[in-house]
Amino acid sequence: MMQVSEMQLSILFVVAFLLLILITEWLHKKLHVDSEICRKFLHVSGGFLTLLFPLFFKSYLWVLLLCTLAFTILLATRILGKLSSVHQVRRKSIGSVIFPIPICICFWVSENLNNTLLFHLPVLVLSISDTFAEIGGKKWGHTSMRFSGGKTLIGSIFFAASCLVISLFVFSIGSSLNIAQQLFFSLIITLCATLTESVSFKGLDNLTVPIVVLLVLTSLEKSIL
Repeated sequence: MMQVSEMQLSILFVVAFLLLILITEWLHKKLHVDSEICRKFLHVSGGFLTLLFPLFFKSYLWVLLLCTLAFTILLATRILGKLSSVHQVRRKSIGSVIFPIPICICFWVSENLNNTLLFHLPVLVLSISDTFAEIGGKKWGHTSMRFSGGKTLIGSIFFAASCLVISLFVFSIGSSLNIAQQLFFSLIITLCATLTESVSFKGLDNLTVPIVVLLVLTSLEKSIL
């Protein structure tokens, strides 16, 4: 069977990322899908794409290269006023631009500690929980208590619920913890991540939330292996 090099895999990931960007732009410009929805589409699909990194890459350098390229594209399009499907949102946010940074950091730590759970859990929380928080906050947030910076109580509840489910799922398939331990550690992660998300503004939660989840996991690593 022909072996595929990491360089070839990197090219495939670049093509996949560019394809996601093209789909996002097509949804926005041709089907007139709201930019907030388009941005979330790229957020979730891009996050799920990166979940494949530990499966295909053994060298951190290729992931660093991919994340640097993605960051450069997102930053350049923001500065140049391009990619309106992602950057033309109704609030000031740098979340989309900094999205590749925690991906790179989490992969580096998980590779050095030889534990892919340290990558998958933060990235899943980043990709899914942030989206659930925004959906819940926009749909029902006008009737709930608001925090400074536009965060809502209902948004935080949606974030916490999804984070708890994700943590339980990842621990159930990626650790040797019993059910009680899975619940205990999942609650710790959910509490820390939710508090971090509620005080992170202008899209900084795309960086702070996965890093906090990673820090909690590394502090608990000996217990969850």
